[in-house]
Amino acid sequence: RQPEGNAHIFLQQVALDASGPKVVSSAELEEFSAMKAYVTDIRPETSDGVAAQPGLFATVYLKTDPAAGEPETWTVLIDDIGDIKVERETN
Repeated sequence: RQPEGNAHIFLQQVALDASGPKVVSSAELEEFSAMKAYVTDIRPETSDGVAAQPGLFATVYLKTDPAAGEPETWTVLIDDIGDIKVERETN
């Protein structure tokens, strides 16, 4: 969280070695930072956070107005070749 309460979301690749976890790479999802959003929750595709296939799918719940009743729902998808797609959920 930033001092004003909104969030910057980063995707990080973490590796575990003998001395503990290390960040291998880190990339900010600029789409969310530009919105100055207040993130209320981030959920992975599965409850244990482990995907059966390469890539990543997560749902991000956020508010651009902290007084809003319900959060907006966005999806983050990283496919098996590493392309990242961020879009508003449409269901």
